[in-house]
This record gives sequence, C-alpha cells and structure tokens, in this order.
Amino acid sequence: NIRFKYNKYGKPYLVGIPEISFNVSHSAYQGLFAFALNNEIGIDLEKINPQIEVQKLATRFFSKEEAKIILALPSSEQAIHFFKCWTRKEAFIKGHGEGLSLPLDQFEVTILEDDDVKLNKVSWNPEEANFWNLVSFSLDKEMIGALAFRGSVSKIKFMTWEIQPVDLGN
Repeated sequence: NIRFKYNKYGKPYLVGIPEISFNVSHSAYQGLFAFALNNEIGIDLEKINPQIEVQKLATRFFSKEEAKIILALPSSEQAIHFFKCWTRKEAFIKGHGEGLSLPLDQFEVTILEDDDVKLNKVSWNPEEANFWNLVSFSLDKEMIGALAFRGSVSKIKFMTWEIQPVDLGN
C-alpha cells in the first residue's frame, strides 16, 4: 500500500503522505534511514577513505573558505575533516531536495570541532542558512554521517539494528 514517487531531481517521497519526509544513505557496510514529520530532511553517510585526494577534491567541490580550512590542517587530519564537510553538504542538498544540481561551492558548512555544526552561508539565498539545522555523528572510527533538517525538531532519536541472515533452504 506504500507508493513512492520521485521529484525531478530524484528525491523519493511517499504518495499521499506529504507530512512524512524521509531520506536514505549508505556506504560500505552501513545504511541509514532518516524520517521526519512536517520537516524536510536529508542524511548522508560516508566511509572515511584516508587515501582520498583531499586537495584536488576540496578545491574542486568546496567553497574557497572550506578548502582553505581543510588544507590548513595537518595532513593526518585532512581526510576526516574533508568527510565531515562532505557529509554535511550532502545531507543539506539531499534535504533540500535538489541534490547535486545545487552547486557545492555556493554554500558553506562548519568543519572544525570547536565550531557549532551548522550551515554558515548559502549564496543563492542568504536567508536559507537560518532555516536549516545540521547534526554530525560517527558510527565508528571509519564511518561518519550528517543529518540536515529544515526548521526545528523536538527530538532526534538514533536507533540501530542488525539484520539477521535468513536461511531460504536453497
């Protein structure tokens, strides 16, 4: 009875239930689902790859300020901060519903631990940064994620479960 449709950018939604928003992300061996009532939501998950070409990718995809912050860090910290930035940006564009059609270098998120996790600036609509909230988290030493939601929420609940293999008698 549950039917899905997709907006023109590929974001799925539930037919006939506009008050429930959801998003999905997966990387390597983990997956995430995010659900919200009467709020837009986006989620992203990435496995941290310490071999990633941080300089090349940060200068290509991130704002000048974000790339500058990441590249000023010791090389041993650059990959983790690259993925913090990436997951926050990806969660926002997924929540926004327009995915990679939104230019990643035209908005900024916080990156460093001392900063509050937030959307700093959106060049195409400066007011947009006031409407979105970000949460960043780690599932383990290798997996980092971020959640973006429009407006406010009273509670964020993380739940985990493991899927047990089923013997189909083959």
